[in-house]
Amino acid sequence: MNGPENMPLMQEREAFAALLRSLSDEQREAALNVTELSADQQVLLLAAVETYVGDLNESDAAAYMAQYTAELSETVLGYSGTTEVNTEDDYVRIHGPTLWQEIPATHVAVITRYFAQHLQFQNGDGTFSPTLADVAIETAQNDHVGRYALLTLQYQFPASTSPLYLTYDAIMHEVRNQRAAVYWQESGSDPRIIEEFGYRPLDGMQQPIQLEFLSR
Repeated sequence: MNGPENMPLMQEREAFAALLRSLSDEQREAALNVTELSADQQVLLLAAVETYVGDLNESDAAAYMAQYTAELSETVLGYSGTTEVNTEDDYVRIHGPTLWQEIPATHVAVITRYFAQHLQFQNGDGTFSPTLADVAIETAQNDHVGRYALLTLQYQFPASTSPLYLTYDAIMHEVRNQRAAVYWQESGSDPRIIEEFGYRPLDGMQQPIQLEFLSR
């Protein structure tokens, strides 16, 4: 990658590591109901969850956090590997009635490699690699499809990138509710949607999707 070191999910990892480091030797022996955590540890757990929920808009994030907080007595925390959440086999899971947060480090590596292969960025100077700043997997809700997994990637671009061409050549399987959306955000402004798309077959085959847009 160009520019700063690529550290996706750093904020989330640090939050979960702080929670795991707070556990006693006895607490680390098995999966725990959250009621077995101290008040301070429950605060750390909610702070870790909020690093993901906070990517939603403010009103939705507040509603999800209120629901997850109300369900703490039915929520379980478990992990394997180290408490630092920084090696390949480290795994953390928080599971409740409507909450499922899991942070396997291997998933981050796989997602990063996958999009490095299937997303291509070009500007007037040719193809380049922007910095992948963050990766998040969240639980979201839709009235039509119910609960679903929302994968969000945030890239940082050089100051002068206009016009920008984005090509996505991965196969989107024929799942009618599978969607992808592209947003653009400049410093001091709200995100604006560039395109939303799903399965687009041509003669029965999904085609690469190319977007062209200008920064303001």
